[in-house]
Amino acid sequence: MTAANTSDSDAPSGRPRSRQRWQFRILRGIPRVRIPYTELEKALRQVVRGERRTGDVSVIVADDRTMRRLNRRFRGKDRPTDVLAFPLTTDRERARMEGEIYINHDHARRWRQANGGTIAAELGRLAVHGCLHLLGHRHLTATARRRMAAIEDRCLTSAGLISTRTEGGGRRA
Repeated sequence: MTAANTSDSDAPSGRPRSRQRWQFRILRGIPRVRIPYTELEKALRQVVRGERRTGDVSVIVADDRTMRRLNRRFRGKDRPTDVLAFPLTTDRERARMEGEIYINHDHARRWRQANGGTIAAELGRLAVHGCLHLLGHRHLTATARRRMAAIEDRCLTSAGLISTRTEGGGRRA
């Protein structure tokens, strides 16, 4: 896997940019696909902006086969899915959050073909969505789904992955 490691201590002065410290590792789990490392990291940083805790999150870009295997093993569903988030710390109140997010490149490609937009924007949406789950967000109600979608849109806009709320074919059901 190819990785891009980033952390808040990468500021030119060598000092952290803020008192919160987050490290994101974006890993290529499949060969020969373009990964928008910088844009994904910018979107993820928007998610954790204002968080009081620190974090260490790995984002793995996978394919349908890997996502199907993980979905079957951990959720009992024998089909590929778009995103899976695995907290590696069980106490959501801990000062340090650790987790892994798997995002499906094949899904992002199909989404772009069916709805427009870019693969990078859909990968960003999936990464942000997974990070929100790690932070404790759920979308069991219509209100919660709208709230998560609004956060996703804000993060993607800030990262330069989308310019309008409906860019990329509109909202998911």
